[in-house]
Amino acid sequence: MELRESVARALRQLADHPRVTAVGAPQIAAGAVRVVVDFDTNLPNRWKARGHSDCGVKAVEPITFIFTKSYPADAPLICLRDDFDRGHPHIQPGPSSIPPVPCYVDGQTREFMRLQGIRGIADQLSRWLEKAAFGALIGEDDEWEPTRRDNIDDVVVFDASAVRQLPRRDAGAVFVGSIIIKDDEVEPKSDRLSIWLASEQLALNEKIFQSLGATGGIAPALGIVAWSGHTSSGAPFVAKDYRPETVTTLAELIERGGELGCREPLVAQLDLLRRRIDGRPLRRSLFLSVVLLARRPKTVLGQGSFWELCPYLIEVRSGDDLTKPKTVPVRMLMHRDQISAALLRRASGLNEVGERSWTLLGCGSVGSKLAIHLAREGRGPSMLVDRDRLNPHNYARHALLPMGESEAMLSCSKSGQLMGALRGLGQKAEAFGGDIVGASLNDDPAHRRKLWGGDRSFLVDATGSPTITEALSLPNVIQDRPRAIETSLLGGGKIGFMGIEGPESNPSLLDLTVEGYRLLGADPAAREAAFGHEAQTIAVGQGCSSVTSAMPDSLISTLTAPMALELGRLHRDGLPSGAGALLLGTFASDGLSLHWERTRIEPFHQVSEHGMTRTTRLNARVVHLIDREIARRPGVETGGVVMGRYSEIGDVFHVVDIFPAPTDSKFSASQFELGVSGLSKALQASSDLYRGAIYPIGTWHNHLADSGPSRTDVMTAISLALAQLFPVLMLIRTPSRFRFLSLEGRLESLHPRRSSAA
Repeated sequence: MELRESVARALRQLADHPRVTAVGAPQIAAGAVRVVVDFDTNLPNRWKARGHSDCGVKAVEPITFIFTKSYPADAPLICLRDDFDRGHPHIQPGPSSIPPVPCYVDGQTREFMRLQGIRGIADQLSRWLEKAAFGALIGEDDEWEPTRRDNIDDVVVFDASAVRQLPRRDAGAVFVGSIIIKDDEVEPKSDRLSIWLASEQLALNEKIFQSLGATGGIAPALGIVAWSGHTSSGAPFVAKDYRPETVTTLAELIERGGELGCREPLVAQLDLLRRRIDGRPLRRSLFLSVVLLARRPKTVLGQGSFWELCPYLIEVRSGDDLTKPKTVPVRMLMHRDQISAALLRRASGLNEVGERSWTLLGCGSVGSKLAIHLAREGRGPSMLVDRDRLNPHNYARHALLPMGESEAMLSCSKSGQLMGALRGLGQKAEAFGGDIVGASLNDDPAHRRKLWGGDRSFLVDATGSPTITEALSLPNVIQDRPRAIETSLLGGGKIGFMGIEGPESNPSLLDLTVEGYRLLGADPAAREAAFGHEAQTIAVGQGCSSVTSAMPDSLISTLTAPMALELGRLHRDGLPSGAGALLLGTFASDGLSLHWERTRIEPFHQVSEHGMTRTTRLNARVVHLIDREIARRPGVETGGVVMGRYSEIGDVFHVVDIFPAPTDSKFSASQFELGVSGLSKALQASSDLYRGAIYPIGTWHNHLADSGPSRTDVMTAISLALAQLFPVLMLIRTPSRFRFLSLEGRLESLHPRRSSAA
């Protein structure tokens, strides 16, 4: 085999490195090129004089580079001298029969080489050798570096936090359940094993051994977890010496148990297993996983615990195997934490302590994406509410995927399917498949509290249903539920809408929705997207819950991901105090750039009249505009038109804007008379602008004294009520408060609606 140019180029670059003192002659064998490269380890003079550091690193270290046929696609294998002290951290696992291999980069060496080249590898090795010389591969203030277990094929999966709860004061060991998982469909010729361990103690009774002797199915498996106790002085036994991972036999495993302070309980459990197996034919090998818990002097890197997990695998064919520890092979296992909320939070970079439970209403395309985003952070919802079923067309944009052809063709519960997905992510959730509106109107408050949990931190309405928004804003519902957050898509998926209620649900979801319509109308581009002709395939505010509102999954994901980020912040910090908030997301003209505008929404001013169930709610801006208009005309009554929406479910007016009085209006100290010049045309233009999202709902005027509606006010209200199909609002501002008069157009309903108690 000729020396390839790529290897020759690498050797020239190594020879040019300032820390390389010599490059040996290449040796070609078995299709690989082996070269010894001498590195100057930059020792201090007093160490250099004697030729090595206190940690045994020589002044010049011979490093072996092995270039395989796959070079330069793969990085060369780096080996230290055979007698290099394996007590250093950051050495890859392996038997003592092969040279030690340094762990000199964080990640894959071939990816590192793609970015830094062979020169970068030489730089990393130089730094590694210098730190090793001073025994500083782990800094004094750093966490404990766990024993390297990279590049191991066999994997054991268990809940690390639960296993770390097993140790007691004294040294001990327990059996735990285990399952061998091997996917022959993916890797039919692979002999690698995946093993799952339980964290609950298991008794070696007759039933257990009957299952171990069974034929067919998955191979039998057991687990042992062993830990150290206390020393004679009463202090915890601490394994403070770093040991490389070189265990290859049961004898070496038992010896390692002695180093970690748990030899006796480990041997006792192995002996118990041998006695239980004796006389029982094992028709298949028993795979025994052993996890040694090593108590370290510092917390283990990234684990927040002093216990390091050291897992191994023994294949037991008979009880006799356990009597020949020097000949029984032991395989190293690589630990993977069992999926859990804590693991997902850690992987997401979240370190907060505590739980905030929340309810999700609506498990469709938007709701499912929000739930999965938050669940992947370990913060999924604890209650899922949706009466609809997951049909084949829903998979076009739902967060879940069908598990097979049969599931793709069947109709199944949206909330139930999402609940299963959350459980797969290690989080528990309940599912309710009933009608949210019916539950909201239910007279039983206990039922409502159970549904969305009055003790939960918040609920998220992702149904996109205006009916549900109104039902959730009913006073009797608000008092039984936590604060709520509205999330929906408008304008055929071009606008993201997120409303966050204020304290005591003021502003409420419905307040925020109507105010959101006003804000959208103030922006020409957003107005066209939300209320233009293209958005007419869906009702205003309905969002994307209907199958007729066709839009691609990528569009929904683009808008829901920022909503999920905001939900994550609210989950961490709690909902805002003092006010609510509206977040509106709109696309730029390029269709890619997304801009979110956050607006603080002050509490709405509620106006009630004694004996009336109907109420009026004014946003803070309207109160300010009305008071400013009154201040402009001191000593006389003034007024105008109020804009907003009327909720029939809640029997409430939401006022979010006012329309100025026409120029022909009359103002005097005793009466205000609304003019008509251009008014009808202007109001029609405004209604057309909002496409019915916001419309004129009545008038406002002020009284100079604290008085109720006058006879003139009543007669005016009657004439206005006869001209529209919904109740008319006449809002009156007195020096001390707001009052209102509301009448309906039907003659039998000209009196104010009264509660049954009145």
